[in-house]
Amino acid sequence: LLPNQPITLNAIRDPFVIAQGKQAFLVFKADGLTITSSAVALQNGGVGDIVTARNADSGIVVRGAVQADGTIRVDGR
Repeated sequence: LLPNQPITLNAIRDPFVIAQGKQAFLVFKADGLTITSSAVALQNGGVGDIVTARNADSGIVVRGAVQADGTIRVDGR
């Protein structure tokens, strides 16, 4: 930031709700079934971002969308 200079819109972003290297929770929902699991985030991410995380139990890396509550929504694909 420079004194007396405007901040451009492309220099502003929403805060991260998922932090790389920190614990996150994976959530899968389908047909009334909900499965949750703990994971370690492999990327930072804000709401709506697609991030990768490593499942703490299986070690499998999955991709999902960051939710406003700080969880990662994964689908069955």
